[in-house]
Amino acid sequence: MSDISSNESVDLLRELTLAFGPPGAEDEVRSIVHRHLADCGQLEHDALGSVIVSSASSGPRVILDAHMDEVGFSVQSIDDEGRINFVPLGGWWGHVLLAQRVEILSSSGNKISGSIGSKPPHFLKKGERDKVLSLDMMHIDVGARSRDEVEQWGVMVGDPICPTGHFEELSSPGRYCCKAFDDRVGVAILLESFRRLNAASDVPCQPVAVAAVQEEVGCRGARTASAISRPDVAIILEGTPADDLPGMTSRQAVLGEGPQIRFLDPTALSNRRLVRLCQQVAQSQQIPVQVAVRRSGGTDASTTHLHGSGVPTIVIGVPARAIHTHSSIIDIEDYQKAVDLVVALVSALDAKSVATLTDYSSQSTSSPLSIQIWVRDLLLRCCASGSSSPISSSWSSSSLASSSRPARASMRIRASRVFKLYGFYMEYENVQNFRCVYAMDRACRFVLACAPAGSCSI
Repeated sequence: MSDISSNESVDLLRELTLAFGPPGAEDEVRSIVHRHLADCGQLEHDALGSVIVSSASSGPRVILDAHMDEVGFSVQSIDDEGRINFVPLGGWWGHVLLAQRVEILSSSGNKISGSIGSKPPHFLKKGERDKVLSLDMMHIDVGARSRDEVEQWGVMVGDPICPTGHFEELSSPGRYCCKAFDDRVGVAILLESFRRLNAASDVPCQPVAVAAVQEEVGCRGARTASAISRPDVAIILEGTPADDLPGMTSRQAVLGEGPQIRFLDPTALSNRRLVRLCQQVAQSQQIPVQVAVRRSGGTDASTTHLHGSGVPTIVIGVPARAIHTHSSIIDIEDYQKAVDLVVALVSALDAKSVATLTDYSSQSTSSPLSIQIWVRDLLLRCCASGSSSPISSSWSSSSLASSSRPARASMRIRASRVFKLYGFYMEYENVQNFRCVYAMDRACRFVLACAPAGSCSI
């Protein structure tokens, strides 16, 4: 699990979700990112306000991207009686807005509280009551007596508006509710995982943190930040919509069942080899994951994967119920497992494995690293299981029935070949703690016979 304590993670999530940050007004979130990452490498900004931090390590540039903005609004006009008309910034559904509290960040720097209002049902015609009210029929009531009073508070056309947040743990332990988990949960993963990677001495690549702006209005910051981050691989971190809801039968984002790997949505296809590698890393770390194919939606992957000649990209998300509302819900264990998964995946992306992600010169789809993980997992499972080894019993015949010195010497050679071939560089004596030496040898034989095509030259 994550090195950082659960309390620290919760405190970080609380600070991030309660920060004011609709598209184009991400300043409060940006200051939190600065505080956590300023000492982790070279800090830069693009012209839109995205934050890019490059670590001091070397190797392929692996970016971790999370967007700082949340869905919000902007002041469109002020009527004579001081009511504020607004336009949405991002995707809102009218059903979730009426009577909700908001804050306006005025041009004078003050925050003005208000409530989203409309005609009460008493004044609606019968046919109007059954319809979803469009946003242009709503207004924000700040309690003003006139337009002049609102303008005296410093409110001007174009000022940003944000949902008012309330962060709390629900009655079920580890379940938290607040606004903006899309994508402050991704920003929190970015901050925690990047600091862990920055503190490690054996990371085989150069992690680059990207806290992007304006995702909710078209993934704009991810596009401009890529000119500075220059990604070789991109890992997009998201608060993804949970689908553990009534009527949803094919569920791919259930709270409490681990982070989600998004294989595709209408805006981007994740790199297939990178997805499979991520699944194998998760399996080796015993991290449960959920793989999703989405019919709608989009993330910063949409613009990031098109940078330059193309970037192998993957989206890792924490399921969140009721995103794009004032009250979305996450499970803290999904969050912590997502941090662990990101750290493990980045730690696996050395130059050779990154190169295989875009090597289209052969039919092979297995990277050397993915084969290593497959072999390591196979050996550990087989050698720990003794007589209940998943390897077919036919592999336990012939010389394995003998415990003579020549037979054991043959096993020693075979194990050494497998370990060296797959980069383990382990001495045979170091595996004497396996419950069953013969099971280990059986696994080695199975590896040599059944490893992915082209991976074994013995």
